[in-house]
Amino acid sequence: MSFLNGGQARTLRSQQTRPLDAASLACLGDLTELAARACDTQFALISLHFGAVQRVISQTGWSTHDRDPFSGLVISSGFDVFVVPDALADDRFAGGALAAALAKYRVRFYAGVPIRDSAGQGVGTLGILDQKTRELSSVHAESLRAIARQASNAWELCRGLQELSHSIAEIKKVQAEVFTADRLTLVSRLASCIAHEVNNPLACIVSNLSFAANEISKISSLRTREILETLEEASQGAERIRLTIQALRRLAQGDEESISDFQIRYALQGPSRGD
Repeated sequence: MSFLNGGQARTLRSQQTRPLDAASLACLGDLTELAARACDTQFALISLHFGAVQRVISQTGWSTHDRDPFSGLVISSGFDVFVVPDALADDRFAGGALAAALAKYRVRFYAGVPIRDSAGQGVGTLGILDQKTRELSSVHAESLRAIARQASNAWELCRGLQELSHSIAEIKKVQAEVFTADRLTLVSRLASCIAHEVNNPLACIVSNLSFAANEISKISSLRTREILETLEEASQGAERIRLTIQALRRLAQGDEESISDFQIRYALQGPSRGD
């Protein structure tokens, strides 16, 4: 059962829709025990609202599976301290899910204080409950306000730490992307330099091999064929080098698609007889 109307529900800040993790909220654990002892009650609850979802974050003598039945009223009432001296005598709690929750724990008395964020918006409640009727003294009311202020500070700290954790994760992600981009740029520059430095000597080697083959073919000798075969193998090796340089140039230009069909491993493998 919710006591927040549409307008009041929209006042809850949008970032509350992302619940804080349990580890971040551990700092709230002792505040309910402090509230129960300070006000001499059986139950104490800290509830936070994440959008339309209410979660019991810290409790004393209560189950975290059961919501604070009064939390919505505390926030919607606008009171500094919301007090129900005797729930059984209050017609608002005579039936429905709220009455069932009160009957489960035999709750008669309730007092709750809003937990607010730094902008003054209600993000949850600190409530104390008892199985006997009673009034809330001014001393107990001030104790509740003080503990609620500490809960507000702790909640802001938890939320800030989680946002910081998310920011650090995003920064690391961006750093990894920048490092990858820088590494690719370095590889591209290196490929361009290698291609430039190797291309001219390679052209000279190819030209000399062609010249030597033409000249030797004019000589009639028993070793001419063997020498020509050796020169042909050297020419094939030079061709592989040329193809590799061509691929490196395309890589340096960022044209990955144009070299996708080029087999680098084939280009780099050593020449073999019979190719």
